[in-house]
Amino acid sequence: MDTTLLDHKWFWGPGSDHMIKPLDKPLDIYYQSVGRGCVLLLNATPDVSGVIPESHVKRYQEFGDAIGRIYENRKGETSGKRHTLEMSFGKAAAVTHVVTMEDIRHGQIVRSYEVDGLIDGTWRKLAEGTSIGYKRIDVVASTVLEGLRLHVTQSVGQPVIKSFAAY
Repeated sequence: MDTTLLDHKWFWGPGSDHMIKPLDKPLDIYYQSVGRGCVLLLNATPDVSGVIPESHVKRYQEFGDAIGRIYENRKGETSGKRHTLEMSFGKAAAVTHVVTMEDIRHGQIVRSYEVDGLIDGTWRKLAEGTSIGYKRIDVVASTVLEGLRLHVTQSVGQPVIKSFAAY
């Protein structure tokens, strides 16, 4: 998926810095593309001298840093060939992102799933989706959990989950 750093404009132009998308917009695009198994191409537009403007470079860096912060504190990870996977954190931990990946060497098997969090000894639904594929990122409200569960509710065969991770 390709998109622009500038709002409604593909190419650099004089006085276009006010069109640089605020950081939350590229992050939303990241979740809707990379978070659903796509590759994201964030367009870089040089000025008339052939250089990427410093204001653009700054936003690209902020964007990269924001993505890095998502993955810097993994709470737990598991994998397996089952319809239900569970992980325990040992001690309660705040979770904001759940990243699930199928081993697509076996095909895209999962058709729907649910993610549940263990809160005070009770499983509560945090997210659900219609496919996983190469990668699915579910953003959840920051919740303190004791554990996490993936339940594949519909599939065309035995799910092969390469990674089920909490951040």
